[in-house]
Amino acid sequence: GKTQLQFNITDFMPLLAMFPGQHDFELTVVDAQGLSTIVTLQFEAVAEEVVGTAPEITSTTLDLNGVNIITEDIQAMVDIAAENGIANFKVKIISEQLTKEMLQDVGLDSEFDLAYPGDLAEALTELGFPVGEAVIGKTQLLFNITDFMPLLALFPGQHDFELTVVDAADLSTTKTLKFQSITE
Repeated sequence: GKTQLQFNITDFMPLLAMFPGQHDFELTVVDAQGLSTIVTLQFEAVAEEVVGTAPEITSTTLDLNGVNIITEDIQAMVDIAAENGIANFKVKIISEQLTKEMLQDVGLDSEFDLAYPGDLAEALTELGFPVGEAVIGKTQLLFNITDFMPLLALFPGQHDFELTVVDAADLSTTKTLKFQSITE
């Protein structure tokens, strides 16, 4: 029954801004006599410019460019820095000895995402790996796999772990950790 109405969508704009692209809203107003007017409101949401740098994967205990020999006292720690916050932390195990089938037998897989581990969460947590909330959004993360080294040492040969860290701005960095197990 109103003859005038203000339709305020100001509070809705921040939500709309999260989805870059054009958004059209068609408004139809019908009066008491059945007369109508249709107006289309168009909004353009522009993606924010990516700020910052890609994540960094470094280590003070491992050679990230060479092969690391597994010894009794190896310290296997990797530092992750992601100024935009970690969105995904993907791990791919490349090893002739640690086959996909063998890994599945112990509740793991040859590829997984520590940020979203799914059914692997329990097994990864038992191995001491950070998962889920311990990874997502972090700007600094210590990936300490020292306790995993004695298990890895049981399988002679080279074992590579391809680490890919993707941040909230969709910038990514990949490094491959290479380990050599020499069993007697």
